[in-house]
Amino acid sequence: MNISYHYYTIKTLASKAGLEEEEAQIIAHYSQMVDDFLLSNRVIVKETPPVFFIANNLVEERKDGAWNFLPCPTGINMIKSVSHGYQRHTLVPFHFIPPKTLNEIENVPGFSRMEYRCVSAGEKRGLLIHKILQEAAEDAGKNREKKSLMRLGMALHTYADTYAHCHFSGFHGYENEAVIQKAYSKAAESEAVPVPERIALRELPSIGHANVGTVPDICCYDIAYAMKSSEKSKLDDAVKRDNTECFACCSRQILDLLCGISGRPLFTDDEWHVLQTALAEAQYVKKDTEKDLTDSFGKIFPDIKYEYHKNGRLSMELSVEKSKDAENDGIMMPGVFDAGAPGEIGEEVLEDAFSPEGNRMRCGYHVYLEKATEDFFHYNELAYERVKQVAGEYVSAGAMENFRAVCRYDLECMKSSK
Repeated sequence: MNISYHYYTIKTLASKAGLEEEEAQIIAHYSQMVDDFLLSNRVIVKETPPVFFIANNLVEERKDGAWNFLPCPTGINMIKSVSHGYQRHTLVPFHFIPPKTLNEIENVPGFSRMEYRCVSAGEKRGLLIHKILQEAAEDAGKNREKKSLMRLGMALHTYADTYAHCHFSGFHGYENEAVIQKAYSKAAESEAVPVPERIALRELPSIGHANVGTVPDICCYDIAYAMKSSEKSKLDDAVKRDNTECFACCSRQILDLLCGISGRPLFTDDEWHVLQTALAEAQYVKKDTEKDLTDSFGKIFPDIKYEYHKNGRLSMELSVEKSKDAENDGIMMPGVFDAGAPGEIGEEVLEDAFSPEGNRMRCGYHVYLEKATEDFFHYNELAYERVKQVAGEYVSAGAMENFRAVCRYDLECMKSSK
């Protein structure tokens, strides 16, 4: 699903469930933030991080009193998605959650890759996502504090994604090979994916739903695609779905859960039918831009305020200091410095703290987080906890080795400058 659901629909459901404006905004904001938090390169924070990060070796103290901090990315960076570590620690825990933890799946002799596939939360009980969401709902119901509401929003994102991403896994494998057969847009009243584009998608690596593009995520699409039923089979498994109806089932479940938290009586079938019809109308936009969605939802639900700015709550204000040692010494570290001397960095690189382009362009610079907010630390802690629960460890070995290499390099530079 995209922002049409993760922010706008969730904000609507939370408001209609009787949650206060700020509570509904926090839940919806951090539901969408799962897609938008792409910051993966090391940043330097000036204040001492919370104990959680120190105790779990996710930070490294610097000689200048600041701290090297390793963020926990949750969004889908297309370039980094080819990495198995990124698949295991970002795509799977947040977007393509399997029925069980990875350890439970992989420690069974002769397991099949098909067991990695995400299963819709509406199809089966006792799934891992049910446990994650129930724990988040109970936490939010007890205290309604900001961190608990953030956790709930993040859980709702993954819960909703099970409806959109069922049949796919977050890994690169044959279980994701697919071809689009139908992608009819009810908003445009036409096919949304022309044949040349379908052919091009088939050439992409079979990671998640890359072979069928965004068709599983769009609320107003009526879709069909063919997948493999086993490793050696042809594309013989037909999947057909009306996203509007499928996502409506998801919305009803989320609405009931949110009503339970707020204490509002559950919607009757008649009340739900009215809300469901209004949601479908609001979701039917030809372009999923924030402006179009704000206009559409605002027109249908004038009593609800819609306003999403991905940098707004984490307050990602960055500054940079050129790493002269890296340039002069010609030191190249995989994943840390690009080949060649770093060029000048422009203000546009810092405007979007979560941009993968910004991450690459900042290579060769020390990047400082001027003020690490409480929300920033909360979000990363919650993300790391999810990764540990699903994958069994906080971060992949390769990422941690790279992080340690950066920290050691910083120390050597500081020593040599004295």
